[in-house]
Amino acid sequence: MVNKWTVNDYRTQKIKAEVIVDMLISDFVADIVSYKVGVPTKLIAKEFPIERISQTESEHQYASVDYLLSDMKTNVYLTELKTTNDSFDGVQFLNMLGVCKRGIGALRSPLEYATVDYGIKQHFSKRETKKYLYTIKNMVNCHESNQTDCSCFAGKRQDAEEIAKRMINEVFGELETSKPQPQIKILYISLNKISIRDKVEKAKIPYDTMETNILLEPIIISDLIGDNNFFSVLPADKKSTWNLTGKILEELVKPYADWYSTTRFE
Repeated sequence: MVNKWTVNDYRTQKIKAEVIVDMLISDFVADIVSYKVGVPTKLIAKEFPIERISQTESEHQYASVDYLLSDMKTNVYLTELKTTNDSFDGVQFLNMLGVCKRGIGALRSPLEYATVDYGIKQHFSKRETKKYLYTIKNMVNCHESNQTDCSCFAGKRQDAEEIAKRMINEVFGELETSKPQPQIKILYISLNKISIRDKVEKAKIPYDTMETNILLEPIIISDLIGDNNFFSVLPADKKSTWNLTGKILEELVKPYADWYSTTRFE
């Protein structure tokens, strides 16, 4: 059933394909990035808030990146998922490039403001605040030894503020105090082959050649399907799930001509 309706919805107008693919690969994002960059990475958060390029000091409407990952030592990865070759967003690229130039210190403040200053202090009971707090809770996964009790996020405002600040500091304090500080990289994950550098050039985005090491080569999901080397490095408890996921992804990467080869759902 999941296979049938995932493929159907991916091919249906007005349904956001990126959300479908994100649901399929989220459990494997850290494994995929680790495999491609050659070092173990951890998924810190999804839909991570970042400042916009045109943002003033008094504005707090943030952009976001699909995934924030890090090896917690040398690199942080602002990672975007692309499901079609024509979905490259030049403004979003500039937003990410701005974060890379400002450095590690630019990561903490948007999340801290959205969660604590605006969320807990002003709108503690709102659903959007609870979602940010859920993201904070999940960030504990970056620190397996941390067993922080987050039940206060549903209860007392004062306790929630203290715990949220402490958890944000544990993640970003470690990155900010590393010597040397980790570099921030831009990474795209795409269903099919895509050249992000060509997209940047075509969009006439000012991008200094001295900074090209910021933009990594995109990771192509279709290349990972059937990749025995990738399969071999997956944790044992994920292998069977990846096999099932790969079958769905194989359908999603098929060309348009293959969409109409049957008259009913398989």
